[in-house]
Amino acid sequence: MLLKFKESLKRLIGLDFELIPSAHAPTILIAVSGGIDSICMGNLFIESGYPNLVAATVNFSLRGTESDGDEAFVKEWSHSHGIKCHSTKFDTTTYAAQKGLSIQMAARQLRYGWFEQLSKENGYSYIALAHNLNDSVETFFINLLRGSGIKGMRGIPQKNGAIVRPLLIFSREEIERYVERQKLFYREDRSNLENYYSRNRLRNIIFPQFKSINPNFLQNIEESIERVGEANQVLDDLFNERERLFYDKSRSKISIQEILNSGNSRFWLYKILEPFGFKGTIISQIERSLEGESGRFFHSPTHTILKDREWLIIKPIEEENQSGPPQQKIELLSIAGEGMQILFYHRYYHLSIISKENSPASLDSFKEEAKRSPAPFATLYLDFEKVRVAAKEYSTVTTIRSWSAGDKFHPLGMKGKKRVSDLFIDLKLDNITKERVPIMAIGNKVVAILGYRIDASFKIDRGSQTILKIECVEE
Repeated sequence: MLLKFKESLKRLIGLDFELIPSAHAPTILIAVSGGIDSICMGNLFIESGYPNLVAATVNFSLRGTESDGDEAFVKEWSHSHGIKCHSTKFDTTTYAAQKGLSIQMAARQLRYGWFEQLSKENGYSYIALAHNLNDSVETFFINLLRGSGIKGMRGIPQKNGAIVRPLLIFSREEIERYVERQKLFYREDRSNLENYYSRNRLRNIIFPQFKSINPNFLQNIEESIERVGEANQVLDDLFNERERLFYDKSRSKISIQEILNSGNSRFWLYKILEPFGFKGTIISQIERSLEGESGRFFHSPTHTILKDREWLIIKPIEEENQSGPPQQKIELLSIAGEGMQILFYHRYYHLSIISKENSPASLDSFKEEAKRSPAPFATLYLDFEKVRVAAKEYSTVTTIRSWSAGDKFHPLGMKGKKRVSDLFIDLKLDNITKERVPIMAIGNKVVAILGYRIDASFKIDRGSQTILKIECVEE
């Protein structure tokens, strides 16, 4: 394993560090969490004799004393090997709420941002991360399930600018065997054993099944990822040659006729529009509109497209000119079939109906899933009939809007009514984020705060026959 690691590292940094003076070897910042992967990578760096190493560890404050223990462990590990160690601590939960991010995405932003800051301030040449082959294959399947296209199916890159991943050629099983042989100590993150997150379900449930079918499935998927990467490069080269036929960059306009003549209109639309935040079903809708009437608008979190007679005209959303999104009316009876997708500021929400008799899941399972779903991306489940009855009782439409100063509701799981503004204070949301949280209301009655809580009067119970599911769509 050591020999393969050395060869991987030499290839990534573009030089044979064993043949040059130690002073000339670039300094590498190694990210060490204390877990099995990062301890394995750190030990391989030390065994390889690489001369210029600095460690960095992040305490995300997500597991209380366990997080503090991880930080202390890494500091002691670094000290025992004579390696300088940088450490920092973040309030990840608060940051996620303020930025409207999932905990995982917030942690990723904080981690990468700090590593890059350290490297810039101290002149470190590379940042080494301990992702392995399993991580890359997991990413492949997660992106495949999200429908992220060819680019997302390339797995994790072994090198991306200053970031290098020398362990990416090793499976988790190889890493475990190495750590056991070397009798290395590491910290176990118990959250890796919980199957709430998609990545953990793949790792702990799906992959063992794949392995029982084909013991070499990881290596086979790795080869497929390489082929997809090569195919994507060919397509990128072809796109760069033909892009000017379809897309007038100077005027941000796409020729409808040229796209139709291409014979692969959806593919070319995806290649042009993906950088503007247009994905999945929205691009399908745009494609279907090409031969239709002009005047239709399509929205991504950052841009708007106007379908004109001859052109698709792309314009950025000018936030400074927006006082907020207009109040959106929801016709409850139209939430059928594939459901309804709404855009509120820069985030999509998907509304769908689940029938008790047609769903294999029990009501209890929906309740449990709702409890596990973390704000600000919580998936909400409401009794659809209760919502419809309330709409009839108030003789008004259901709307999606920003909060108002007088808004009150009875949060599910709490006693009595609470001001929406007070809940926002409890969640430590800043003023910008508050304005971007969508409120589902019937008249003045708050039904749900999308991504966070529902009003208790609309909770599902044993008598519920149809369920309204409101899901934040992470594009």
